[in-house]
Amino acid sequence: LLLRLFVPPLLFYHLLRRRLSLAHVAAFFALFAASFPFFYAYRAFGLGDWRAILDQLGARDPEASWLAAVPVLTRAYDADSFVAVLHRTGSLVPFQYGASLLGLFTFFIPRVWWPAKPMSYSLQFADQYYSDVSLGGMNHVSPSLPGELYLNFHVVGIVIGFAALGFGMRAAHRMAQRGGAPGALLYGYLFLLAIHLVEGSIAAQIEFAVMDLVPAWIALRMLGPGATGRVGATVQFPPSVVRTARRYEGIAGPLTAQE
Repeated sequence: LLLRLFVPPLLFYHLLRRRLSLAHVAAFFALFAASFPFFYAYRAFGLGDWRAILDQLGARDPEASWLAAVPVLTRAYDADSFVAVLHRTGSLVPFQYGASLLGLFTFFIPRVWWPAKPMSYSLQFADQYYSDVSLGGMNHVSPSLPGELYLNFHVVGIVIGFAALGFGMRAAHRMAQRGGAPGALLYGYLFLLAIHLVEGSIAAQIEFAVMDLVPAWIALRMLGPGATGRVGATVQFPPSVVRTARRYEGIAGPLTAQE
């Protein structure tokens, strides 16, 4: 939720309004990190119990305070998952050879229609690799991106998987640079996908991205050629919108032929 609230507007401002410097990005992430404990407290207590929120934020016990290192480190369990994958795959747990990705072909089928539909691999991973470890009640554990690539296709999977991610993000960035506002919108969803892929399982994150991208693409198509256009096309706005934007920027004089 935090990423969806903060990252897309930052990307859109950078791509469509004014390029941000490295100092701006660093300040944004510092603000993002500072707000994380408060949103974490909101998730636990809501806005109805401010005393409980303040008590938790001010707790001195490293196990209890959200401002301490322990809660932050628990969000980095993907490193543990990757080590478990390296240690147990091939000896205690067989290679999957793509089986963890099969959910891509079945996720759109309602479970009401198929009660025996296989569970997400993130729900299977904990039983396979953490059967002898207490997870504090968690049952949805990510294998991490390099871990899932390895448990499917060994080291070759990591090399090819990260190369594909890099080529994909390069193509998406070109679309954002040449596609105007529609390209930036779709790039925002793809950028979030790349971030979530690091922590979430591959199939689940691609499924979530499809559920975001398809409605956005349909909406852009329904807005007409002036909104979508072809890659590299200029987005056309009504003259009234252009005049308002010119006044906001302090630009005087009649509209130019290009405008």
